[in-house]
Amino acid sequence: MKEIIRKLNEIEREIAIEKGDFVLFAFILPEEAAGYWDLLISAKWADENRKTSLDYFITKLKEKLTDNELVKISKILFIDSNNLEDGTSQIGGGWEEGEIEFYGVSVKKAYMIVAPLPAVHLEVA
Repeated sequence: MKEIIRKLNEIEREIAIEKGDFVLFAFILPEEAAGYWDLLISAKWADENRKTSLDYFITKLKEKLTDNELVKISKILFIDSNNLEDGTSQIGGGWEEGEIEFYGVSVKKAYMIVAPLPAVHLEVA
């Protein structure tokens, strides 16, 4: 898992340089996910055209991740950056959380690569 997280950090940095900062970039394992992970993405540049943003993001994932790593991803979910509290203040650099409630979803494990400041105050499930 460390390798995929390292690669996701690289992807986040590359995209932030090319397109702009993320408000949220998280890799989460929901309680009901049966071992498959979700990528949660929020960025002002992604709000403009979701289809184009998704295609761009998938291309970046395919460049960096192996097939075995890609099949661990169940969904890529884009969240409107206006729906996140304090979308301009972020904590980056990544950290790991376990057994939390994250934006109303019970999560077994989460790797926060970039998150808005209010997300730091996550509730323990």
